[in-house]
Amino acid sequence: MRSRKVVIIIIMIQLFFAGTFKIFAGEEEHTQPVPEVKVGGRWFLSYLSGEIDGEKVSLFAIKRGYINVKVKLNEIFSGRITPDISIDREGDGAGDIELRLKYAYLKYQVPDLLFLKKAYVEFGLVHRPWLNFQENLNGYRLQGTMFLARNGVISSADFGVSYWALLGGEMGEEYQEEVSDSYPGLYGSISFGFTNGGGYHAFEQNHNKPFESRLSIRPLPFIFPGFQISYAGAYGKGNTVESPDWVMHYTYLSMEEKYFTLCGSYYTGIGNFLGKAVDSLGNSLDQEGYSFFGDYKIPVWNISIMGRYDIFRQNRYGIWSESKRYIVGIAYHLFRGNKFMIDYDYQEGGSFFWRQNFPCGIYGRSSVLEFNGIILRVQNRFHDIIMYSWPNTTNLLVFPCWIYTICQ
Repeated sequence: MRSRKVVIIIIMIQLFFAGTFKIFAGEEEHTQPVPEVKVGGRWFLSYLSGEIDGEKVSLFAIKRGYINVKVKLNEIFSGRITPDISIDREGDGAGDIELRLKYAYLKYQVPDLLFLKKAYVEFGLVHRPWLNFQENLNGYRLQGTMFLARNGVISSADFGVSYWALLGGEMGEEYQEEVSDSYPGLYGSISFGFTNGGGYHAFEQNHNKPFESRLSIRPLPFIFPGFQISYAGAYGKGNTVESPDWVMHYTYLSMEEKYFTLCGSYYTGIGNFLGKAVDSLGNSLDQEGYSFFGDYKIPVWNISIMGRYDIFRQNRYGIWSESKRYIVGIAYHLFRGNKFMIDYDYQEGGSFFWRQNFPCGIYGRSSVLEFNGIILRVQNRFHDIIMYSWPNTTNLLVFPCWIYTICQ
């Protein structure tokens, strides 16, 4: 409880100074900044062929589809809304295409405070601290979800509030252009937040607000700039009426360079964010696991080769069950992050969280060859479209419209 009060006090101090600096910035009272709107999208399109639990599978699929609308109102306030398209795999609506919100938040930029640079706060349906960071290291979200999400430990978004900041300034322009401009803190980055706990696809089932955090340290920015040591943690209750314990400790080592990326991680904890990792008495289950990822880019051919190995264990009544996953793939890079990918995904030991991670074996094993792509990224910007009028008349906001065609 004391740590939560400290966190809230830090945020309040920064919000106070943000407002103070704005007042004394000397801006004209009647200045009306022109909003900038960005519209874009990403689609994960796939064909899968293989065997799952002894049954053959051959199908075309839309793994995910996002439409992003981002609005920058001024230097302090911005926002984002992202509808999420997926396939319903449960209940009476199984097979239907679902449309739900993935993100819908107000972003408040706050001024630098000591070592914390370019800090901001998200409020609404926000990013949770960990997964967005990892997905910027592992650029193969089109293949499937990351290790913790695939095993049901956490999700990527939730209703709540989150804080983000870089540590000690930014990496140089050359590094950001050639390697990565995601979370480019000179000495790392930090994020933490409080959420409902059930993710963006669940109702709040109790009054608990889990605390999640991430701390990434770049210990040698001038010698090994791509090397980071990260820790992600969560403490709270699973999102059920019974409120089982949920504790997560995740250590992550990453090395990101121009032509390769290497990552290794270890997880230990009890329960999960949904409150489903429990025994028949409602006690949270002990869990642990490892994950390793590697990616090598061949720039002459615009090709990259990736590999991933996951192992996840769960203790039920003193007996440890184990699931292993092997993924290898090759991707052809087009432009602006678009890529085609062929991968082979082999899993043995079943899945502990099968309902959100198709395809995978529920009880035994799965062996699937996938043709993934294209991650289609389209984005247009428009600004200076506010038609101003004299006082006491109505301002008119005009939104142009685009139709995107996936063909030549």
